[in-house]
Amino acid sequence: KATKSFPADFMAKLKVLLNSHDALKKMTKNVMQFASFVKADAELRGQDAIELSMPFDQKAVLESNKLYLLKSLDLQDISVRVVFYNVDGHVAVEGGDAKKIEAAAPGKPTIYLYSIDL
Repeated sequence: KATKSFPADFMAKLKVLLNSHDALKKMTKNVMQFASFVKADAELRGQDAIELSMPFDQKAVLESNKLYLLKSLDLQDISVRVVFYNVDGHVAVEGGDAKKIEAAAPGKPTIYLYSIDL
């Protein structure tokens, strides 16, 4: 029977599944943290929380608000980067903080701040 909630033992079953595969076992901690976040978000926002894309161009929204972002954050410049993953799972964008890139998801952009010495 289909429901709109997760089974009570969802996280426990996921952990058993991950630990039963050698290739996944080393990623158990990260996957469990991610699954917990997505589960909580899905319980709050429904299916929108697990969509792999957004119904609008996120980069265009950020770029169209660039002046506001620069002024409100007191920055000199902002560069918006779109993160793509290759078929083999590697990030297809150069530069930036790997953890920030990993954390970015549809509808959940991350920010990476740095300064340039002149």
